[in-house]
Amino acid sequence: MQRIYAFLILSVLCSTGISSGLKAQEPVFVGGAQSVRFKVDKGYFHLLAPCRSLIADSATIPVSAPPAETEPALCWPIRVLTITLQDGKYKGTLYVNAELSVSEHHIRIMPKDPKDADKYAELVPAHTTFMRPPGQKFAIIRKSDAKEPLYRIAFLTMCSGCEPGTHTQDTDSGPQLETEFGLIEQSFKDYASTEKHVKELASPVQVAVNPNNQPTRRDPFAAMNLYSTVNHQLADLCPQPAKACIQSYAAYQDGCKKLDTEDCGKPPACEATCTLSQNDAQKLKASFCVQTDQESAVAVPDWSEVVKRERPGREQAYPFQAGIVEVQMAPNPNTPSMVGCSVKSVYLRASTTRLPGGGISPGTLKLPASKATSSKTTPKSDTPK
Repeated sequence: MQRIYAFLILSVLCSTGISSGLKAQEPVFVGGAQSVRFKVDKGYFHLLAPCRSLIADSATIPVSAPPAETEPALCWPIRVLTITLQDGKYKGTLYVNAELSVSEHHIRIMPKDPKDADKYAELVPAHTTFMRPPGQKFAIIRKSDAKEPLYRIAFLTMCSGCEPGTHTQDTDSGPQLETEFGLIEQSFKDYASTEKHVKELASPVQVAVNPNNQPTRRDPFAAMNLYSTVNHQLADLCPQPAKACIQSYAAYQDGCKKLDTEDCGKPPACEATCTLSQNDAQKLKASFCVQTDQESAVAVPDWSEVVKRERPGREQAYPFQAGIVEVQMAPNPNTPSMVGCSVKSVYLRASTTRLPGGGISPGTLKLPASKATSSKTTPKSDTPK
């Protein structure tokens, strides 16, 4: 059974030492949820994600529970060691990988490996003391009315596309760590305002444009025109070098709009990501689709007019809503064709309509022949009749 607060982490641990470098936070999708990634260096980051936590007390690591029995929480991937008083001296265990979950009613330290389950801890925010020595890369938390055990926590550094290995703690102890640990401490004191602040940090939408989410000649013909329009608008909202890459897709799609164009040339192969504010996301006149295995969303055009022409008099089962973020499961061989954020999947959902007597009529993929193909005629025979 999966833990109710666990979130999908699309990265692996790194053994490489971390140097001072890029310092910023950015929105990112984690398991479909808008989260915050704190950049430590290029490709390396700490993570903070919205999650869910069991409302009731639990002496052991909670497992899946109905939504009504859970509440919003904030989750940090951490490393933790437990310090206890033994023979008059404080002694600590080895660090283990864990998740720190903070909600209105509980602080939970949940080891990720089942063999470390005995290190699980549940505290109450109002009765928990947070301590961080100035400039240090760790903090200590404990029950306010007890001298032990002490829990020493450090952020778990994640990376994308690197080889698995043992973790090394961050060498950075600068302003960014002050901010990150400050969020943890503030969540103990005032969860509601901290959650609101984190949602504000995560609210921008990171959009990706790459060969896997753009139309090809194997997709419905109208896709070229729709995605071209969105990409022209998106390019105007993005800085370089993302702007140039997105413009190359728009230009390619412009050249493929004509039905009599058999060969549009070589499609772009570049990849770009661009972070949009909520205001810019609304300007785009698109919705956004993100798969649970992706860190960025796809800007999805409005297929409504195309569906009206193809299925007159029918009401879309999944009508277009500008600005919303739609979360889709990652496709696999057993999922329906309309699952996911590919051009084909988006079209199939858009063209699914409601039947007059109830129920829905699934969309079907129709690929119209180009004029150049349809206008060809069979040569007349030279044989006299």
